[in-house]
Amino acid sequence: MPDTVHCPFCRCSCPSGASRCPECGAGLPDSAEHTRAAHRAAEDPQLIELLKQGKRSEAVARYREMTDLDLIEARKAVDHLIAGSAAGAGTQDPDLERNVLKLLNQQQLFQAIRLYRTQTGRGLAESKEAVETLARRNQVAIPTTIGCSGFVVAIVAALIVLAAVLVARMR
Repeated sequence: MPDTVHCPFCRCSCPSGASRCPECGAGLPDSAEHTRAAHRAAEDPQLIELLKQGKRSEAVARYREMTDLDLIEARKAVDHLIAGSAAGAGTQDPDLERNVLKLLNQQQLFQAIRLYRTQTGRGLAESKEAVETLARRNQVAIPTTIGCSGFVVAIVAALIVLAAVLVARMR
């Protein structure tokens, strides 16, 4: 048995017996046959075409047919393929991955997703997943937002404080 196994998704060397890739977090196959099947799937013209068309669900199904992975692992693999294509052919900006990571480091999640979307032509959900996958793979914290309800609560709290200050001044 070799001392290392190659991740079928990012192709980094992983310690033999590891269940997850230390680079991308993908589950590692138990055998060399699974690894070969994953490599074949990643280069499959039909799968590549499905990804180009933004048909993620169909791509996951095709990947599962070719590798016999379960649904969760196949989704992770396809997400990794989507994220890996960010810096590859077909993008207008060869430094897309670097630019997306730069925006994430500046806590600009929405701008990173927008950049990815405009450069790849992918949908919103796929772009969000790809950006989050890039962040995880590069160990970049994904910025959190307060959302609409958090914003409303903050505004209401500010108005209450303002009203209390005004009432106090009138006394």
